[in-house]
Amino acid sequence: VFVAEALPENVRLRNVVLAQPALGPAYDLTPALRRIDGTLVHFHCATDVVLLGAGTSVLGTMDRRFEPSAGLGGFQIEKAVTDERLRQRFVQRAWSAAALGSGHVGDHFGILGYAWNRQYVAPYFLCGTGIDAPSAIARPHSGQRGAAMPINR
Repeated sequence: VFVAEALPENVRLRNVVLAQPALGPAYDLTPALRRIDGTLVHFHCATDVVLLGAGTSVLGTMDRRFEPSAGLGGFQIEKAVTDERLRQRFVQRAWSAAALGSGHVGDHFGILGYAWNRQYVAPYFLCGTGIDAPSAIARPHSGQRGAAMPINR
């Protein structure tokens, strides 16, 4: 988000993914969204209480707030995206038990796993700019081992 905000106005991003960020739930995402042509996708996980709950309450978030972060419970949409026109390009996805199959057990480190990133994150970078991007990954590339993972919504 900080990088997107700092880009010159003539530099555009297609899609941006935030995976359980340690940002305050009211952090204004509007400046970043103005540089994104596609979708800003936010994955949050209500069971990541150690780092994104207690950790950010005691040590602070990246935007210097001392509270549970948006990566734990989601952004407060009215405060985080103040421009109503940009809200249609902001998507929040909560962790669910369906992610267990990809190795994400509901902690902070699940976002580092190859299978989770392939199944949940990669489709937003491999597809067009629409919010329906996760319907994409179907087959492994030639020479790649294993079968493709199903996309869970």
